[in-house]
Amino acid sequence: MRAATAVETPSYQQQQQQWQCMPMQPLQVSSQQQQQQQQQQQQQQEDNTYQNLVLQYRDGTHISGELDVEEHIVYFKELTGYIKQQQQQHTNLNDTEWERECRFSVRSVVHTVTAILVDFESNHMGFEVFKVLSTKGYICDSKEMQVMLGRDFFVQPTIEQQQQQDPRTMVLHLRKIPSMTDVPSYTKSIAEHYKLTVEELQIAILTTEIMGEKTDNQDGTVRYVFVNKHNIKTYPVLDMLFHGRKVGIMSAARYMISIKGVALCADMNCAAIGDAHKMGCKAQQIEKQRTINRSHAVGKSFESILAGNRTRANEIRLAFKKVAKEKTLTYCLKYNAKGVPCADGRCRYYPCCDWLELNEVEESEGGLKGTFYEGMPDCMKPKVKTKRPLDNITFGKNMRSKGECHRSQCEMGCNCGD
Repeated sequence: MRAATAVETPSYQQQQQQWQCMPMQPLQVSSQQQQQQQQQQQQQQEDNTYQNLVLQYRDGTHISGELDVEEHIVYFKELTGYIKQQQQQHTNLNDTEWERECRFSVRSVVHTVTAILVDFESNHMGFEVFKVLSTKGYICDSKEMQVMLGRDFFVQPTIEQQQQQDPRTMVLHLRKIPSMTDVPSYTKSIAEHYKLTVEELQIAILTTEIMGEKTDNQDGTVRYVFVNKHNIKTYPVLDMLFHGRKVGIMSAARYMISIKGVALCADMNCAAIGDAHKMGCKAQQIEKQRTINRSHAVGKSFESILAGNRTRANEIRLAFKKVAKEKTLTYCLKYNAKGVPCADGRCRYYPCCDWLELNEVEESEGGLKGTFYEGMPDCMKPKVKTKRPLDNITFGKNMRSKGECHRSQCEMGCNCGD
């Protein structure tokens, strides 16, 4: 008995020592069970979200049009039929239940991009479809697509939300790109300019929108969204490429490159963003020349209108000349020769000095309202109302009598009678 007791006592002590040495072992097992339970609950919650799946192109282009929806409907009918065939032998569902399992709807949704939403009535079928698309991938219209949960798609921050979260977020657009095959070259140059990696750029190839609906037609515009971590105050001066060959420059003055919310310097040697111009910047000179060229182009178009209405222009010219003679006003000979008023704002002769008022007077009352002169661009009109000679004493009780000449203020076109 003593020998048995001697043998049993160490055994008991060893067990007690083991329990004392591992006081957390039961708790550790319990925590693992709790983690498993939490994972199961989380999996159940995630299973509920598999009911809504979203498909979008990996390159960020928009998905729209009834043709795309029809193609997706055909594809998912085949996919759900395949899943039904694989699992029908291992389940006890009847035909009615399988019909509900395979029921779904497809429609377009819009958040950051336009995508396809597939809404399953069965959470289980949505989960099985998600597994297939995640592992095997999905290609539609020769484009690779990615599948995500509906909740993940709609919580993606928009560009405006990204800018609010981080003011350094920039949205850069490249427009009028000759060849979309050169987009990787533009992307590499932009990443190098802002000292970023290509993976840090969110790239979207924009498409044409007709009557509020996106199409698959690429309009030559690419949008880059990134965080300007190094606070670089210049925009990249990019070569315009056509299948790798340089054919020009992506000009900021022509809005071929732009950054949302800020103005870009027209001088490519400066290439400043906002007001961070360099010494010797020629942006003002370039903008002034552009304004002159634009006004010249607009004026040329009105000259063709004037030529087509030459008869009516002569009638208006004679009417103004008659009014000037009746009111003893100095008549502008430049207007008489060209048929357009002096646009420099310094002419003091009729009708240039009263041109702005004449635009408000009806044609029947001797004005210009209702005539083809209403289509005259602003760059050809007098900028301000100017005073006539003698500081407007030609009206009222101080009206100048015919034949009275003021040589100090009398210039060409004098109707004083001397």
